Amino acid sequence: MAGVLVAISIPIFTAQLKKARLATNQANARAAYAMAVAETLDDKNTATTFTYTVDGAKLEATGTAVTGNTDIAKWTVDDTIGSVKVGDAVAKTWVVSFTAGTGTTDSALAGISAAS
Repeated sequence: MAGVLVAISIPIFTAQLKKARLATNQANARAAYAMAVAETLDDKNTATTFTYTVDGAKLEATGTAVTGNTDIAKWTVDDTIGSVKVGDAVAKTWVVSFTAGTGTTDSALAGISAAS
């Protein structure tokens, strides 16, 4: 009887763990995006790409732009964002890129990527 319960509970536990990792990655990506937006709105800042380090919540301007993966709410446990499968691992860094604004257009989110 105990073996049956273990056999049933392991896949359920694994599925819940993947959902927790996905939720953590989504929250960290949103935090990276929010910090990058705040930095972009700073009149002195002309950078369009930022790297956010989860440990310590640090944001730095970087030069390597990324594209895609902008609809964070639609990510699933099977999606790979950058080099991280978001249901299998929690990313340690996030890169957020914006298109540069011009005199007639505002800057817009161009992409989000992750790395472990």
